[in-house]
Amino acid sequence: MKLRGVIFALLLCLLIAGVGEAASDIVRLGVMRFTSKADGVSDRQAEIITDIFTRTMSNSRSIALIERERLDMIGREHSLNMSGLVDMGMAVEVGRLAGVQYMLMGSVTGLNEAVSGGGFGGFVQGNRVAEATIDVRIVDVTTSEIILSLVQKGTSARQSQAVSFQGLTWAEADLSDIKALAVTDAATRLGHRIREELAGEFSQVISTSGRSVNINVGSTSGAQKGDLYLIYSDGREILDIDGTSLGREKHSIAVVRVQTVSGGFSTAEVVPSGGKADLVQRGDKIEPISSRESQELAKQKRFVAERPRRRAYDETADMLFGGASGGAEPVPAMSLQPSDEFSSDEISANVPPAPVPVPTPARAAAPAGQSFENESTDPAKVVATYALSTGDKNIRRVAHLNAQKLSNSRRAQEVQQGYDAYVELTNSYGGDYLAAYQAGEVARKQKKQDDALAWYDKALAINPNYKPALDAAARLR
Repeated sequence: MKLRGVIFALLLCLLIAGVGEAASDIVRLGVMRFTSKADGVSDRQAEIITDIFTRTMSNSRSIALIERERLDMIGREHSLNMSGLVDMGMAVEVGRLAGVQYMLMGSVTGLNEAVSGGGFGGFVQGNRVAEATIDVRIVDVTTSEIILSLVQKGTSARQSQAVSFQGLTWAEADLSDIKALAVTDAATRLGHRIREELAGEFSQVISTSGRSVNINVGSTSGAQKGDLYLIYSDGREILDIDGTSLGREKHSIAVVRVQTVSGGFSTAEVVPSGGKADLVQRGDKIEPISSRESQELAKQKRFVAERPRRRAYDETADMLFGGASGGAEPVPAMSLQPSDEFSSDEISANVPPAPVPVPTPARAAAPAGQSFENESTDPAKVVATYALSTGDKNIRRVAHLNAQKLSNSRRAQEVQQGYDAYVELTNSYGGDYLAAYQAGEVARKQKKQDDALAWYDKALAINPNYKPALDAAARLR
């Protein structure tokens, strides 16, 4: 009995430690009450719009929201006046007291209704159209730096007898049905963008069958019957003059319209002239899209004609690991799985016909402004040392955690997906020695010892004193 009690206590401690570690991976975001900067939008309506936005974020896997009621209470407890407009300094102070990492401040800057073919106001024959605009800023409470500033528009040309959203009746906000739908559209789009840019969390395709597509967006995140979503795949990374990433090209695969909605997912169907259904695959990314944007994609024939093929490595990898510019040899073709650029011509031009041995690269100095974590393999600790913005660190940290979950799977297919994810992380930022090391660990798990050693050497080319890679390489030599 005593032994059983000891075992139970140990298991309980491990469970609590695991929960604590998982909780530390969540981004804690405080949401202040939205203000109105638009004619005709009352404070009450702005408050309802705040509720709509927070409900679109409620099922995020990576962001924990501290809602305005909790923040208001903290403000009252510390004698802070939260009844009127709250400036950034007060928002930061409330965020610190609430124990969050970031604070979000939002404003409704536009809410208009029109008739297509006519002006605002009055009624003429035609389609009613509404447009809503929401501006938000996200502030780091530690540095008071604005790390993300977004302007999101939402539109609607649909009409309905009654409009509600997750139990909230829009009559309470005294908005017309068409305006309510425009606001919901703006809030849903905004929620998607914040999850992506602050935490690296993307909505995706979870299964396909003919023209039918299941997506992991349901009623809890704002999906409604009739909504349109663009299914896309990332293209090459676009770099600024100074080498800063400006984002990635987007390859439009198809547009789907939601047919049925459940709590955590929706079933949609590829729309006519909305791309080829047979090109859609599980794992493709999705984002909300308006009817007008969908029509423009079809009109300009911007959907891909065939499933994009990907390059073995991109320009970032060339610069880091050598190639035409000299230095260390590229990683062998056998160890590099598809990354993120789509050109079969470039594949044949860049991938060697057969694997070649990879010499140990020369040790490289740390990129300017970057320090090193020499002992840990914890993404939270290692990525924190990278010379990236706070938002980019968050995105990369979450991507590491996702890759880690896949590579720890017992299914070979998911392990390979984890390997591919680490390759992409290494390619997309030249200072990510943890991703290179982890790619080596997955290669070793796949019993590809030469590939594993090549990846450990890549990690050491970035951080010569990284002990996990030093130890792993020594075991294989």
